[in-house]
Amino acid sequence: MSDTPSEMSENVQMVRGMCPSCRGNRRAFILGQGNKQLVNKYGLVANDVIGRLLECAGCEEIYFQKEVYRRAIDFETETEEEAGSFFGPEFQHWPSAGLRPFPTWANQLKQIEPDLYEWLSDTYFSLDNGRYAIAAISIRTTIDLSLIKTGCPEGLRFVEKVSWAVEKQLILPSERNAFSTLIDAGSAATHRGWRADFDQIEKIVTQFEVFLHRMFFIADESKNLASSIPKRE
Repeated sequence: MSDTPSEMSENVQMVRGMCPSCRGNRRAFILGQGNKQLVNKYGLVANDVIGRLLECAGCEEIYFQKEVYRRAIDFETETEEEAGSFFGPEFQHWPSAGLRPFPTWANQLKQIEPDLYEWLSDTYFSLDNGRYAIAAISIRTTIDLSLIKTGCPEGLRFVEKVSWAVEKQLILPSERNAFSTLIDAGSAATHRGWRADFDQIEKIVTQFEVFLHRMFFIADESKNLASSIPKRE
């Protein structure tokens, strides 16, 4: 067999990859590379898989890239003419660039509410790996735990917890429906098998970050900002 994808890539010193830190398609140095081929009983290559350890040429982040080429052949395909051309390449990266970056303010939760931080980390791990239904469920649980951490009675139903959050000014009355939607999304994923698509989960996460940031940080940040502004003489 001539010019397999792995042979064509053998001498490449740099490739492009989805850097998880830069969050974009960037040039990267190849620190190491290996190749694995799946062949049938006649020695014809069905799948050609190239694994690379990469270092981003920009931020120097190290990550893994998998490049895959496939052919529509089976165990009984005898000749290259029957096998035909390869399809690909298909790329996968670990860790993935993900849907959106982990909020910088969320790192403060690790000190003040470590169990809440763990749930939040699980949420973004699910997002990074395309598990949007699990992310919706995790968001629902994180919201529930957040309300309890801010003083909401545990025995209330979710609709009552939303009313409590409005009463305590953790969310604005105009945001009540949006807040309820976050909870409903998690419930639908849990009980009715609903699976959000990319656009839907992105909107959910955007609203989720706003509410969580307000619950735990906005008041303190406003106080700190006010104290740093010179007073009028």
